[in-house]
Amino acid sequence: MSQVVLLAEAAPLWTVFFGPLLGASVALFAVWLKRARGTYIEAAEVRSSSLVDIAPTVRERIKVFLDEEPVIQLGQIELRVINTGIDVLKDVRIVLEFPEATRVLDCHLNPANVASSTIPGPFRTIEINIPVINSYRLHKDEIFIKAVCDGPIRGWKVKGRGENWSVHKTSMNSIAMKYFKAISSVAIYSWVSSICLLAIALVLEAIDLPPNSPWRGFIPSVLTQTAMALLFGSLLMATYAVSRSETEGRQ
Repeated sequence: MSQVVLLAEAAPLWTVFFGPLLGASVALFAVWLKRARGTYIEAAEVRSSSLVDIAPTVRERIKVFLDEEPVIQLGQIELRVINTGIDVLKDVRIVLEFPEATRVLDCHLNPANVASSTIPGPFRTIEINIPVINSYRLHKDEIFIKAVCDGPIRGWKVKGRGENWSVHKTSMNSIAMKYFKAISSVAIYSWVSSICLLAIALVLEAIDLPPNSPWRGFIPSVLTQTAMALLFGSLLMATYAVSRSETEGRQ
């Protein structure tokens, strides 16, 4: 029986969307399970700048002073601190540590009324005390830290732990990559599920089913599922790529 006749046969509308929706549901559930493993205080590097990035011939002619003290290698790093879990965390204390050759000159918090910072000697660490920090997923609670330093700012570390939470270091690029992987997994699950159903349809076609068999309507349905899954995954990828390029353009 020709494929044209099979495609012309009617099939229930819900079966057209079964493959893509099944794959997307499985992928999203897997991502949810991974994110629900624990609670972290996440310190992500947003951006950094330094006089080292300026051409050496120009940099040697620049003289920088802070409170009448000379600054040799001025740099600034901005971090974002969030609570990745769903529970409210209290009395959070984290420590930012910079390389030994670095001296922290000043620290600015935004918002300033939700946390406090101290720079103990030998002035290469910053202690951040947060009385309360809500869930970022539920309340979009976030704290931005700008640290002005004299010396290299690369290789910074973050330390801290408490009851039912720990802290880890990341970057905004790493966070974007996590979302890209999640979206990719949704698309891949959709593709794979529909391709598997397509293989079943081809086997059923090879069996030469009787004219009154209910399985005959399954074949054109699966072929449509495969096409829709490819379109569904491609649209997800394209949407993420556009949103990411717009975000990077605003920074």
